[in-house]
Amino acid sequence: MLFTKNLLIGLGAAALLAMLLVVAAPKAVHAAVAALVQVVNTSSNPVPTLEADAATAFVVTAFCNFGAPPGNDCGSALYSVPGGKTAVLESFSGSCNTVSGSALVRFQLDFTAPGGADVFESIPPSGAIPFSGTVVNSVALNLKSYASGGASGTTIGFDGIANASEDPSTGCVAVLSGHLE
Repeated sequence: MLFTKNLLIGLGAAALLAMLLVVAAPKAVHAAVAALVQVVNTSSNPVPTLEADAATAFVVTAFCNFGAPPGNDCGSALYSVPGGKTAVLESFSGSCNTVSGSALVRFQLDFTAPGGADVFESIPPSGAIPFSGTVVNSVALNLKSYASGGASGTTIGFDGIANASEDPSTGCVAVLSGHLE
């Protein structure tokens, strides 16, 4: 019994001393702990890392309705590229509902290229699918395009363009992902 009591008192004293050391000398304790838990990157024990562009990645979504009076163009600003940066566009997907009897002609991204030229990237939709009195047109695409932010920033725009006037209650959704350089 006396041995157990002395052991518990000793452990309590050691714990108290450790807490006082953490408060009194945090840098020294942190350095000692860091030395004890040093991680070594080997092929058998790799250290997980992030790609350099993961910190600047973006995924944006935009919605738009076809215009009133009925029009055949649905457009929206999709992403603002910051000034002095270049957006690397990696994937695009879009879906539009149009009234039965009409179809989507194309999805379109418009942006400024690094050389300053205006780019209108036209993307044809996949086949139309009838749905509840409307037609669904969609696309999913991996791509590699570059949009410049210029000196003060520029906008990447999105348009869904149909072959006939559309009801203002129909519209499109677009998703764009990439990263900044």
